[in-house]
Amino acid sequence: MPLPNNGEMTGVRRKYLRGEQSLELELTDALQAPAVAQVIKSQQGTARKTDKSDFRGVDLGGHPAIVQWTPPGTAIVNMVVGGRFLANFKISPVDSIEAALAAAGSLPVAEIAKLAPPAAAPATGPAAEP
Repeated sequence: MPLPNNGEMTGVRRKYLRGEQSLELELTDALQAPAVAQVIKSQQGTARKTDKSDFRGVDLGGHPAIVQWTPPGTAIVNMVVGGRFLANFKISPVDSIEAALAAAGSLPVAEIAKLAPPAAAPATGPAAEP
């Protein structure tokens, strides 16, 4: 995906089905889009719950995440893995936010974090040219 800073955001997306339940998983390298990860980090400790939604900014195994659930039964997790990768889940139908937390807990985040250590985004544009 092209970015306004002339960089690119790369990722992979998969969808899994089990009976009527679906899980969509997207892993994205946000090296050149640190603002996306910062939004998730900024919501840590936030919690809002009503009869129509449940929203939490949580730590999942040392990785900041936003977890949301809305009726009739969709849960979404947005997690920053290793300070660089975004892991996004969408699970439906589910009865509560707990199913999303369990799915996020099953992701091998330590292996994902090993793919590339956090690093500064390469310079782009005219200043980067020799």
